This record gives sequence, C-alpha cells and structure tokens, in this order.
Amino acid sequence: MFNKLYTISFNTFGGNKIESISCKAKKDIPELPLPVKDGYKFVSWFLDKDLKEEFSFEKMPKKDLELFAKWEVISLEEFASDINFFTKSSNILKNLQNDYEGVPDFKDSVKKDDTKKKTKKKASAKKTTKKKACVKKKETEKVEEIVEEVSA
Repeated sequence: MFNKLYTISFNTFGGNKIESISCKAKKDIPELPLPVKDGYKFVSWFLDKDLKEEFSFEKMPKKDLELFAKWEVISLEEFASDINFFTKSSNILKNLQNDYEGVPDFKDSVKKDDTKKKTKKKASAKKTTKKKACVKKKETEKVEEIVEEVSA
C-alpha cells in the first residue's frame, strides 16, 4: 500500500511550467521547485485555487496533490533596488577585471635553464612566490572592497 507513488503537480498561474514530481506515501517530500513569473515574486505554494490553505506537508499524503502558486507584484521600489544592486555588482566586477588585465603569470617568468645554479633558481622562485603573494593580497583586498560596496 505504501509503495504506490503519488503525484504533486504545480499550477503557476502564468509562471513558468514546472514538471510534476512523484513521491511514495508517508515519505519525505523533496524540496519543492520555485517558480518564476515576470514582474512578480513567488510567495508560497497553496493547496487551493483561492490561495487560503498554504501547503505545509513534510510527508507525502496518500493522495495526489495540485499546488497553486501565490504571487506578489514586485513594487517599483523593489525593482529599482534590484536593478541598482545588479548594476553596481556588474560595474564592480568589470572594474576588477580591468584592474587585473595584463597582470603577468609569474610562474612563466621563472626560466628553466639547467646551466644556472640551484641557488639562483631558489632565489627566483622566492621572488615569484613574493610576487604571487602580493597579487593574491591585492585580489583579497579587492574582493573585500566589492563585498563592502555591494553590502552598502
């Protein structure tokens, strides 16, 4: 009796199409998909078309379910805030990319010349390590700046 698969289907009310999922009765319900709809943000899944009874099962009941998406219109303020965030993030990443264009790969600057003494190779390798550490420190500082700017 508990081996039967039951289906959860999704009505997104104009959002993207979501494939049904199947689950055995009394088994944990997998994480439900999040629908998308232009101009709206998803609120929750509901058991009825009138969006009065919110879906909250953890275990699959012994019946098929149809869930209905509840949407909230995205306000102009939220939309502008999202656009501002993505624009700011995009500009910061472009600037970061421009800052590191042309930075040499220091591993290529260490010449592999068998005639040089090992001490010269070690000294060169130490210089390379220091240069890499310097670049790494710059990258870390830049990432910290980005996090601060995006968080502001």
